[in-house]
Amino acid sequence: MLSHDSSCVLTLEAKWSGAQVAQVYVMWKQDGVYRFTSAAPGTGPNGGTLRGRTAVMKTGPLADTGTIHEWTAQVDFYSAAGANLASFDSNADLTTCGLTTAP
Repeated sequence: MLSHDSSCVLTLEAKWSGAQVAQVYVMWKQDGVYRFTSAAPGTGPNGGTLRGRTAVMKTGPLADTGTIHEWTAQVDFYSAAGANLASFDSNADLTTCGLTTAP
């Protein structure tokens, strides 16, 4: 589930069942353009957490551009051996939060 708060921080919560997931990668898209990547577990400003069967990643705060943007995220789940177990696209989150420069 992709969402944002009043401070223009985007949050993605990804859940799964069954498979043993060791790493989750997220490619964040603004208006259909890939802007940056996050990993869980990870470090740094876009690092996420991996607890049980849930990965949580945050990014931002972004700028309030005054223009509506569609944010989505491509989520990829990987095993400890590096095999891609599953991929999906998140829901769309419409917000005025965004990046004002080209990728």
